[in-house]
Amino acid sequence: MNHTVTSLSFSRDGSRIASGTAEGRVAIWRTSWGYLHRELGRLEARPRSIAIAPDGLKVAAVPNIVVPGQRKAVYVWGTSDKVTESIIDVLSIPTAVSYLADSRTLVVGTSKGNVELWDSDTQKQIHSFGPEVPSITACVYDVAPSPDGNFIAFCRGGHIEVWNLSERRLVAEHDSGPNVITCITFSPDSQLIAFGGFNNKVKLWEFTRDQVRPWNRDHRAIVKCLAFSPDGRLLASGSDDRTVKISKVALGEIQTEYVHPGPVNAVQFAADGRTVVTGGFDDRIRFWDIATGLERTELRGHDGYVNDLAVSPDGTLLVSAGWDNRVVLWQAASRRMVETASATPVQVEAPVLEIMAEPIDE
Repeated sequence: MNHTVTSLSFSRDGSRIASGTAEGRVAIWRTSWGYLHRELGRLEARPRSIAIAPDGLKVAAVPNIVVPGQRKAVYVWGTSDKVTESIIDVLSIPTAVSYLADSRTLVVGTSKGNVELWDSDTQKQIHSFGPEVPSITACVYDVAPSPDGNFIAFCRGGHIEVWNLSERRLVAEHDSGPNVITCITFSPDSQLIAFGGFNNKVKLWEFTRDQVRPWNRDHRAIVKCLAFSPDGRLLASGSDDRTVKISKVALGEIQTEYVHPGPVNAVQFAADGRTVVTGGFDDRIRFWDIATGLERTELRGHDGYVNDLAVSPDGTLLVSAGWDNRVVLWQAASRRMVETASATPVQVEAPVLEIMAEPIDE
């Protein structure tokens, strides 16, 4: 039996984590307990994307594309005392899913290159953004609602589109050429989009003015992860070239650079904005001082490389995912492993591939 966890997502208050395994099982964990709370349901394949509603009361997931004729559906579970399941039959194969701030509207990326809004309660389509694109590279890789709730961005291949949610209109689009964009994120003020991909480049796009800022601080290999500092003044990028670059957003220049012993899989800013946390192809979680560029702390909680990191919405918890079959909770301030009544960290039984944290309003 394959219990490999392929995706995780924090609730807005950080009290729950939704998980999906390679065999298609979707479940809820309680961070205060460190144990599996309950299994919600099972998909026909591993989840390609999973999202927990900001209020923590629903979990949505879409299965990976595995066979022709597979059902085009988004699966939604209620997570209260009595688990409920509903299936939303969408118009195209879903490839990415996210919730809007109302905890009811689902943003669904599709294999045909467009994005659809669905009401998860009535199971009715609300709107569709973008035309269908008859191309093998049209698949929507990621969807990202802006922090202010006004925009939705999505990428397919090397192409990005930004739509105004209330006016249902295209605000801007950008084509980065022969590229596959692997990561996309809004700045905290929702005015910039940072993206990176297979062409080793990191770009900052002022989408409201349709201007890509001059940015000559490229990596030497694929860009795998991006994160803005809480105040939006710094951007961290991690790459397979074994470096993490911290750049000043206003000037487009590197403030400091960290060298890893292997490719970098994950980067996050601590809540204080003065520390960067990284994980990669070793068993260490590293805390770096931005001002000095020096490594502050190494955490050793995994027996294999660290694949992903997430900071809880209130900044008190750090979650790490590794190939040693574990999801581990840490106290962000003390940098100690969280213990439960049985003195056991949150743990699963197979490699953990991804963690996704929901944003929180100020």
